[in-house]
Amino acid sequence: MFPGGRMGVLNPSDFVTLTGVDEEIVRLRRRLARERTARTTAEAIAERGLRALYLSQQRIALLHRIAAKANAAADTHEALSYAIAEICTHTGWALGHVYLADDANRDMLVAPQIWFAAHPEPLMPFITETLERTF
Repeated sequence: MFPGGRMGVLNPSDFVTLTGVDEEIVRLRRRLARERTARTTAEAIAERGLRALYLSQQRIALLHRIAAKANAAADTHEALSYAIAEICTHTGWALGHVYLADDANRDMLVAPQIWFAAHPEPLMPFITETLERTF
């Protein structure tokens, strides 16, 4: 005979009787685990939201700087030179080029010699080649 006078499958409850205090501890541990999971999830959501807000603020500041400089620029070349430098610096791009519609053929894009590279020396073969390209 097994505990409890039954024959068959053994259950842990046949050997351990939980007291009211033990049941309360088990219940509280489950609740604590759920609350920990909920808090961790909420913190992750908040962190992603704060990061997205920070990136949006940075982009808005970039656009503001470019717009302000474009409004004060003497010509398009100056405004675009500033814009490409700011965009490359902000994004960490090694190189940026500006291409504009060709005056004679509006279906073609040409490089008006407006580009930016923080460290142009190692990129010069590529820069030279791309400045000669049209699209």
